[in-house]
Amino acid sequence: MSASEKLTNKINADLIEVMKSWKEFQPKASLLCFYNPDTKHIVIELIFIPVSLRRQGICGQMIDEITDVARGYGIEIWLEPNDSFGVSKSILSDMYRQYGFSWVDKHWMKKI
Repeated sequence: MSASEKLTNKINADLIEVMKSWKEFQPKASLLCFYNPDTKHIVIELIFIPVSLRRQGICGQMIDEITDVARGYGIEIWLEPNDSFGVSKSILSDMYRQYGFSWVDKHWMKKI
């Protein structure tokens, strides 16, 4: 196994721990993220917070834990705001900006 593959496995193992802890703590919320070795950044694929749990800081806490992993490895986090779950891209964009994300292009935001 190459050094790159070992690093990918280690980062993804750390992210799996974050996802598992959230699934145990808040089973109704969903978090899916992974390290992409081709682009060398973490991709947040999904953060879903049920309506009844919104505005309680859960999303921000998830992002904080992912940020801790990213900082530990000196890598960026990328996400694409998606309005499929009833929150507009504009609102999501504003929220993600509060957590340090900025637009890369019209689809993706990143956090260093």
